[in-house]
Amino acid sequence: MKRKVFNNTSNRILLATVLVQLVSGLSLMAIPKIYPTGVTVYNPSKAYNSYIIFSSPDAKTHLIDMNGNEVHKWDYIGFPSELLDPKVTGGKKGHVMLQLENGIGGNSGIFNNKVVGEIDWNGNVV
Repeated sequence: MKRKVFNNTSNRILLATVLVQLVSGLSLMAIPKIYPTGVTVYNPSKAYNSYIIFSSPDAKTHLIDMNGNEVHKWDYIGFPSELLDPKVTGGKKGHVMLQLENGIGGNSGIFNNKVVGEIDWNGNVV
């Protein structure tokens, strides 16, 4: 008894369908190799216009606006970096609480703070 074999056109359509599904499935499961940095989306109508203060691996503290522009930086790391309310600085603006000196050991962040202090806008220890 002979087996029925699909004709050539049917095989091509079947093969094309399988390949399309395979490629589509692989692209959905692809892991990105490039990750965006900086401000990726800022919609002023949906976000409060403010500033962000953070410490980075360069051992500096940065103040940026919502567009990702650096407004100011201090040469000290802060964990966490904290802008001080002018009510506690005698009305002076731009003062921050940062880590002035690291302790000894392999820990990082708040577990490695040895000296924490107040820094003014110009980078002077208050």
